Amino acid sequence: MGTDDLVQLVMRSIEAKDVGYAAVWGVSANTRSYYDLAEGNAIGYAPTQNAEDWADEILRQPNLLDPTAQRFQGGQFVTMDYTPLEQRGRRAGTA
Repeated sequence: MGTDDLVQLVMRSIEAKDVGYAAVWGVSANTRSYYDLAEGNAIGYAPTQNAEDWADEILRQPNLLDPTAQRFQGGQFVTMDYTPLEQRGRRAGTA
């Protein structure tokens, strides 16, 4: 999330009226985003920054993450304490 979008999200969160509660993703208007911005839009959050502006530069660099970390969102942290399915023991009561 870019600084401009972060500041806007914080301000919209503070200034929101009669929202009750909302789960708002702190993300910019990224072309490849996984997240729905509807809740943020409901409080007036309209991100303007897009990580796609830097994608060519970033994607030219070697990806040092293992295949699991590359597949799932979370980067190097996604594989902390992760055991691949084929290496997991069977649970009692499963065939």
